[in-house]
Amino acid sequence: MQNIKAKFAFCCEKFVSLHGFFAIIRMKIVYVIEQLSQVGGMERILVDKMNWLCSQSQTEVVLILLWRDNNPIAYDMDGRIRVVRLNVPRVRGGLLFPLVVLRYNRAVKGLHPDVTVFSWVAGALLATFGVKCGKTIYESHSDSRMVKHHWLQNTLQYRVDAVVALTPEDAARFTAVGNVVVIPNFTLLQPTAEIDYAKKHCIAMGRLVVEKDYPRMIALWSRIAQSYPDWVLDIYGEGSERPKVEQCINRFHLESQVLLHGFTQNVVEAYASGSIFLMTSRTEGFPLVLVEAATCGLPIVAFDCPCGPRNVLDGNSGLLIPYEDDDAYVAAVQQLMSNIALRQKMGEDSKRDIVRFSQESVMQRWLHLFSSDNSAYEQPEERL
Repeated sequence: MQNIKAKFAFCCEKFVSLHGFFAIIRMKIVYVIEQLSQVGGMERILVDKMNWLCSQSQTEVVLILLWRDNNPIAYDMDGRIRVVRLNVPRVRGGLLFPLVVLRYNRAVKGLHPDVTVFSWVAGALLATFGVKCGKTIYESHSDSRMVKHHWLQNTLQYRVDAVVALTPEDAARFTAVGNVVVIPNFTLLQPTAEIDYAKKHCIAMGRLVVEKDYPRMIALWSRIAQSYPDWVLDIYGEGSERPKVEQCINRFHLESQVLLHGFTQNVVEAYASGSIFLMTSRTEGFPLVLVEAATCGLPIVAFDCPCGPRNVLDGNSGLLIPYEDDDAYVAAVQQLMSNIALRQKMGEDSKRDIVRFSQESVMQRWLHLFSSDNSAYEQPEERL
């Protein structure tokens, strides 16, 4: 009798699981994003998520772009994804936000989504003040301590069904309601070549913006270069801080040792051109570049900034340095530079450890959230 009950319970569990799966593949999921013409980790992961969802049978994915933007979407997007442009002129100070709400409400009422996913500041405002259709989820892509309008962050939690944070540290700051879940990002990067750990090149990658703090990296490199003048720092990325970064390079007379390569379409090739990856960010939502660098087999040195690097690196796959300790950072980089065997061991450990950020693992957690009748706290536990 006990065996029959166990079999019955197992069948019921499978039925519920299958019911949830078929429910999700019939869903209409709407993503609300300010714009997608800019190159960056946030933009790339959002497109990758939409592409994956669109590949699931009968899942309809709609992208609502808020701002008027004549530039093309920066990343390849599945042709089945429907794009709705609200074409609201972007004006500083939020003067046209009532127009954003008006056009958004009109669009979402016509779409009748099962799930709506919001991102960034304008998305937070719409999730709070816009019309609610179906399940609503706010996806936090940055350290919430960098959010200027904390009242919005606090109010938002009461309006949405779930808040998705990328790290436990960020999740802990959404404290008003118990509807927060941690789901990290993933990478689709597929290494095409083995790292040559004998190369005397360090790699940095990311937008040239204040948060990445490249001036600090260059100042630290000026100290590193005194002992290792034959090493080169290659920086890939573009952004508003490029003039300041160039000034720093010139001030320290590092024109031959620090090279700005701009944006690259071939990130795999860029990672493979070095033997160490460096990061000096002031803050991170979730540092996708660290996941990519580790996937390619690069050993990593990063500051323990809030709040992403500590969730990617451990003592085997990378060196996490206290944020205030410049001396320790310089010593860590020089330690790797002086020991090719250590570079290789740490790089190989990185590749083994980073599989926990696979697309399948991460997207199954999203599917669970989309199809769940209750809030995000029912998410299964998973180590980051």
